[in-house]
Amino acid sequence: MKKSIFYTIAFAIVLISCHKENNSTDVPPILIGKWELRQRVGGNTPDSIYAPGNGNICLFTKDSVSFYKNGATINFEAYKLRKVGDNSYTFNFLGAVDNFWLDTLRTSDNKLSLIPGNPNASTSIYEKLNP
Repeated sequence: MKKSIFYTIAFAIVLISCHKENNSTDVPPILIGKWELRQRVGGNTPDSIYAPGNGNICLFTKDSVSFYKNGATINFEAYKLRKVGDNSYTFNFLGAVDNFWLDTLRTSDNKLSLIPGNPNASTSIYEKLNP
């Protein structure tokens, strides 16, 4: 009888301790909102500067991100973040954006950098609209 109680308790402890780890991080408030592309740097293409009002928009909500070009949606994805440093996160999409997977997201003041894992792709730098 004592053995069966011991095994029952041991089994319950194992079940409680075996839970799926959630690697995602809560979305920081600074990220939520509308961002407009200002610059693309690096990669295999020439660096580009974008003037205010260029229509290349990135819109973050707590659950998804949408990319717009001249008012038309070009991509909409759910995402997850994992904090890796001060204002720096790994960024996981359920799909690709601009034909590459984003690897790192960094925020600083009203700037947002989307840094691809592919070294041949450009880093996109956005500025927050109406901060």
